Amino acid sequence: MMVLGVVLVAAGVLLFVGGLVAVVGTFASAVSDSASASFADSSGRLMQQTLVLFGGILVLTAGRVFVRGARRRGLRDRFGRLVMLAALALVGIGLATLVTGWESVVAGMEDVFAGRAPIDSITEDDMFSDIGTILLPTAGWMLAGAVLDLIGRRLADEPDPLITVSMTADF
Repeated sequence: MMVLGVVLVAAGVLLFVGGLVAVVGTFASAVSDSASASFADSSGRLMQQTLVLFGGILVLTAGRVFVRGARRRGLRDRFGRLVMLAALALVGIGLATLVTGWESVVAGMEDVFAGRAPIDSITEDDMFSDIGTILLPTAGWMLAGAVLDLIGRRLADEPDPLITVSMTADF
């Protein structure tokens, strides 16, 4: 289990670094070639590469779950880790849902801005409908993943959470 965890951590780091380089490169080329490239193409590529970046984070986290699981034993611990991995898969599905929906919204907006579709062809109801069809499924997948992750952490007796981030600001 330790070897699989180390392989997943290494693959996650490679995906993360590759995704980060691709995101920065796509953003830089979109800014420099803003007149020639379409907004939907640049935005779509940027979202797909951001998905690769976050996919790397998910694979890295899955590897970390395996590495930490190699030190512990017991059926309850193993089942908890399996539930945590299922939670990571649900979060990945939620991210993919978000990216896919965003690409379709941006393509529709570009049609209006480029004059291929009349501006009055899109109503507020259409816009809220598009946002609802993106955000509600994404929130559903993410919430299910969060609940499963909490259950898995309790079963595996893992600290809550593995990584803590904090920020303070004084004005």
